[in-house]
Amino acid sequence: MKIYIITGGSRGIGHALATILEAEDYKVLRVSRNNPDQLPNHIALDLTQPGATEQVMAWLEPYLHIASEITLINNAGVVQPIEQIGKLDSSVIAKAIDINIKAPIELSNRFVEATQNLPIMKRIVNISSGAGRHVYSGWSIYCATKAAIDHFSRALHLEQKQHQHPIYVTALAPGVIDTDMQVEIRASSPTAFPHIERFLQLKEQNQLLSPHQAAEAIIRYFNSPLMTGDEPIADIRDLP
Repeated sequence: MKIYIITGGSRGIGHALATILEAEDYKVLRVSRNNPDQLPNHIALDLTQPGATEQVMAWLEPYLHIASEITLINNAGVVQPIEQIGKLDSSVIAKAIDINIKAPIELSNRFVEATQNLPIMKRIVNISSGAGRHVYSGWSIYCATKAAIDHFSRALHLEQKQHQHPIYVTALAPGVIDTDMQVEIRASSPTAFPHIERFLQLKEQNQLLSPHQAAEAIIRYFNSPLMTGDEPIADIRDLP
């Protein structure tokens, strides 16, 4: 039995990933704050709240000893605040750090604790961004939080290399995708986000990946030899 836990699984890339994997009859748990479409195999959780990680692990526990593969996909994330430093809202900063850094680290920590000694394929796929590797004016918090997840993934990858039954780790940038996050980006002001014109042009020129296309590429990546290689920082464009 192949098991997948996908955060942010009710829309965008997460929804597309879950839908594709469910069609293969894999066991999928979608985790997100809301479930407006009454999707199956879903737990409504705010992963930044106390006890949320424990609920996810309680779902996983019965499958630990019957699974042939277990994959955690930390996909949930926010791009806000989009604003120049000096004009940032402290509460929005805190929310971004909680969602983009704290939640995936805490969930990864519990996942490692629960699965470390299982002699099966185990993966942690952290959905990252080119913004963690290239700086953008107005995206200071998004860039910083994605860079943090990249570096966390490097540390986890390094630790796992010494284990008999390692968990394979990647921080994977999925490209520019036509999701609600892109709508938020295109709605920002040029003063707050001077790079907005590039993203407007990508939409106008139909150069955005669909969530389904991005999800297919992510799945190809974590099923490829690149996933078990020596480089945990990746981009779907690395696929041959």
